[in-house]
Amino acid sequence: EYRGLALSVQEECGLAPLAALAPPPPPENVIPIGVVRSTPSLSVHCFGGFSIAIHGRPVDLTTVKPRARAVLRLLAIHVGNPVHREVLQAAFWPDADADTGARNLHVAVSSLRSWLEPGVGRGGSSFLLREGDAYRLALRPDDDVDLVQFSRAVALGRVARLRGELDAAIGHFHQALELYAGELLPEDGPAEWVIEPRERFRAAALEAAQGLAELLLKRGDPDAAANACATGLWVDRLHDPLWKLLIDARERAGDPVAASRARRDYARVLDELGLSATARS
Repeated sequence: EYRGLALSVQEECGLAPLAALAPPPPPENVIPIGVVRSTPSLSVHCFGGFSIAIHGRPVDLTTVKPRARAVLRLLAIHVGNPVHREVLQAAFWPDADADTGARNLHVAVSSLRSWLEPGVGRGGSSFLLREGDAYRLALRPDDDVDLVQFSRAVALGRVARLRGELDAAIGHFHQALELYAGELLPEDGPAEWVIEPRERFRAAALEAAQGLAELLLKRGDPDAAANACATGLWVDRLHDPLWKLLIDARERAGDPVAASRARRDYARVLDELGLSATARS
């Protein structure tokens, strides 16, 4: 669904895919996509849909009860950090009394452990840990977790931009957009526990797209800036600053046809919102 939306935005705006941005080589502390490295102990993807692999082996959780799978997804959002059992009980067994909720959570965690690490005895799990009254999905330095990599890329992009390190900031923001493969855990719909982090990651993706477009314009690469805008508009087609940046990028690229098309698309979005271009400018 998300890739389809991205392609439609790119087609409407006459843009190439994000890969066509051809960013500068990433800074040394960013692992370029495509570089071969050792298989991580844990691989967790939450953008665009949940998946998990251990030592390179995809874990099929389809036979695990839905609520137990949801517990794992909530822990994945907070990977590396403990989540108190009362938070988990309130999220998944809100109507149960404390004892029943605790028992249900224990059963859910036990079933997850048996699927994540078959054959590992009680208390021997190295991934799903109990720490006092909290549970934690363990994180190691070599683990592949899209949320962690995305957050790090955005943070490094912010710092590089503040320092005036143009190429480094472009590389970090570009990496963040490549990692953002869709909204956070779409399979959980409007579940209360996922709404805030989903919006937070979405806002960070828009920040990366806008920052990347602005920096590429500053570097004198309006075509690449337009592609960054298209990626951001795939995240949120109502994001006003990106439409204005897209029009500016097309004008600077000397492409009046594409600029005119972007203006029409922007006007259509404003009409959907019951606004006019004059009112929003």
